[in-house]
Amino acid sequence: MNRLVEKVRPHFFVHSIDWLAIVGCCLFLVSQIIIWLASVYPTWIEEYYSQFIYVSIVQFLSAISGSVSWSMTDLIFLMMFFIILSLIFLQLKSDLSRNIPASIIVMKALIQGFGTLGLFYFSFQMMWGLNYYRLRLPEMMKLPQVVDVRFDDLIWKKLMTGTKTLRGELKHDEQGCARYPDDFREFDQEINRLVNRQLLTLQLPEQVPTIVKSRVWGEVFKRMGNSGIYGPFTGEVNIVEPLYSIVRPFTIGHERAHLAGIAWESDASLLSYVALLSSTDKRLVYSALFSFWSGFSLRQLKDFDLGEGFFKDYQCYQFFQKQYPPFAFYRQLWKIYGFF
Repeated sequence: MNRLVEKVRPHFFVHSIDWLAIVGCCLFLVSQIIIWLASVYPTWIEEYYSQFIYVSIVQFLSAISGSVSWSMTDLIFLMMFFIILSLIFLQLKSDLSRNIPASIIVMKALIQGFGTLGLFYFSFQMMWGLNYYRLRLPEMMKLPQVVDVRFDDLIWKKLMTGTKTLRGELKHDEQGCARYPDDFREFDQEINRLVNRQLLTLQLPEQVPTIVKSRVWGEVFKRMGNSGIYGPFTGEVNIVEPLYSIVRPFTIGHERAHLAGIAWESDASLLSYVALLSSTDKRLVYSALFSFWSGFSLRQLKDFDLGEGFFKDYQCYQFFQKQYPPFAFYRQLWKIYGFF
């Protein structure tokens, strides 16, 4: 038996670790070097990657994913999940049939797992993730850094007055909530135009033309805390249905900002806010304002004079959200990060 183990071990270390795992480990190290350089030279990332290389990548991906009406992002994640499970099963079956010791099987699995993650991580960084190291949007907009809007009384007053006045001009349904169309595509073309206009103002490339898609397993992803997602491996803008109608336009603008290479969540929200607030459609403007206020608790909102109509919408929004409670695991995870 000992003779068999000694015979197996060199074969494992020389031949049995597949070359893909080794390449993945090497690419992970390469990606760390690239990320370090990107963090030191953000202007290079802005000029050469975000405004040139990334645009070419997303043009190629969108040409493929745009040929179908369903979400290719879901298909790719599903394929990756089953392929990884299949490889794990086949590898375990092969190792066990050759009586390889458990310690070597575990070591092999760790190396191959790290290599697989390395391939995924490198691909993610090259195809979209390096946008995290470009110039930040507030810096491009030349927003003042010393003014905290939470303590700027004038801005708060304008937000309150604007929200209250605008809500009074919108139609409402039989429940008293602001009426918005059920089809999320009705606003998409206008939101696309508004986001592109803001990008051109900042002298940034326009978005690659593409349509917004709804994820296949929407309710599952909603219970995972998602309202929308940009697929870096497909160049797709996806929203998670069911989604409350008032926040839907803002979510589309947010995900379209990711499509344009705006990686940070706060920056994507900022671009969506600015784009929708510049619209002549009152429903889009109210969607931006409502999405801003919806991040506050009801106890906090009682300090603001937002009008009866807004609080009715907020009540409807909270009732809608409670129909899709997060999975227990994600709720505990959010508690750890202070989201609840």
